[in-house]
Amino acid sequence: MDIFTPLLSPIGKALYLDSATMQKTRGSVAKVRVQIDITKERPQHVWMGFSEKDPTLGKWQIIEFEDVPSYCLYCKHQGHIIGECPVKGRDEETKRKKELEANKKGQEKLINQTPKDNVQQQQGKEKIHSNRQTKGKGPTEEDVILKEEQWQIQTRRKNKNQ
Repeated sequence: MDIFTPLLSPIGKALYLDSATMQKTRGSVAKVRVQIDITKERPQHVWMGFSEKDPTLGKWQIIEFEDVPSYCLYCKHQGHIIGECPVKGRDEETKRKKELEANKKGQEKLINQTPKDNVQQQQGKEKIHSNRQTKGKGPTEEDVILKEEQWQIQTRRKNKNQ
């Protein structure tokens, strides 16, 4: 364990060795349980120096990770990666809906911003409406159309039975 601790320090804290590694029955592989921070990127290899006097003597040893849980950096939960994150998908969908609503509101603003010609047409309709004489038969088609074109305010009923 004393040999593995400095080798594995860039990865994390070495906790314990595999039984085959401890008994030295398998010389080609060493299995060590290491405590790692899953939010950080894991190194793929470590430097094994052969001599303390000459640090250039050595080789890069490839590291294989087993049973590391998948971790989502977006929602900070284990069990899935960012590409499969349900929270991120939901957030992106709400963002798209808000953008669409903002675009629609922007288009409605452009439509609702009447140029002076439209204002003059409205004033002309009002003049025609006031000059016209009704015989007491009730509202005409033009009255209904003009009423539909105006803004309608919704009011809340205080009593459902009204």
